[in-house]
Amino acid sequence: MTNNKAWNKHISSTSPTADTTYLSQAARIAIQEENKPLPLIIENYVSPDECRILVDFFEKNDYFRRSYQGVVDATVRDCFSLKLDAKYYSLLRKFIDGEMSDYYNLRFCHKFSTEPLINRYGKGVGMLPHHDMVTDIEIERALTNKQPVMGGDYTVVLLLNNLDDECGGDLCFLNFMELNLPPRSGTIVGFRVDLVHQVKPILCGYRYSLVSRVFIDEGSQIKQL
Repeated sequence: MTNNKAWNKHISSTSPTADTTYLSQAARIAIQEENKPLPLIIENYVSPDECRILVDFFEKNDYFRRSYQGVVDATVRDCFSLKLDAKYYSLLRKFIDGEMSDYYNLRFCHKFSTEPLINRYGKGVGMLPHHDMVTDIEIERALTNKQPVMGGDYTVVLLLNNLDDECGGDLCFLNFMELNLPPRSGTIVGFRVDLVHQVKPILCGYRYSLVSRVFIDEGSQIKQL
């Protein structure tokens, strides 16, 4: 059972209207306009072999327990993470600079805000509903716990393995009548960081994903039509 008291204690806000201080000006304006575009979802974007390479890379290296808002607590997020080797960045950049840029009619900064992370969720709570915006308390706690702070305007998630339907682990978007994406190898998703989402509880097996964030390139925010 989820420890809601612990969640409420550690998480300052899971509202999509939380502090937008650490977003680009373009993203802040879009949120103020209350325009919530549907996530971009492409199935089978990355081959099963490439996904397996990333899973193997995770398992062969030293991963760490991941926090949310700077707090490590398996009752609200049961996850281990590993920074992605730069030689694999092209898997994400192709999507960000191509399909995602076209879909949102935006240009994105070529440099990631911080290193992308491979995440592994085991049997447990998954991750409760949340947004991906950086908060002051997360930055403050990172000074002592050394957890990565993943700033950005948009999140990209690449799902790396399949789980049977009864195992759970869906990526669920609460802004869109609980749009659910089951863990399917090669599915990639791009969405704005204020969209409330969750990883549903994992009932069996492991759920692997690759997560990154990018800022809008404010030098050329809107692509020329």
